[in-house]
Amino acid sequence: MARRAPAAAHAPAGDPRILGVLALAEEQFALDERRPYLADPDAAVRRAPVLALLEHRAAGAFVAAALATVAADPDADVRACARRALPHG
Repeated sequence: MARRAPAAAHAPAGDPRILGVLALAEEQFALDERRPYLADPDAAVRRAPVLALLEHRAAGAFVAAALATVAADPDADVRACARRALPHG
């Protein structure tokens, strides 16, 4: 069973990394600019781009790559976000 970090170790909502993901979500940007967020050691930061994809119903190569990356994430919440972002039907 994967161990979770204590809640205090998670990035707060005002964390600059999460704010960076949210700011970039408003723009079109390349996969290479999103990769660091998907590989961040903090699960809250890794969840942020997936939630942005879900909110904006994004599609395309980045979505497939992002979901493939987070499908194997050690954090259950990150994996759950990826499942919600998967297209249905």
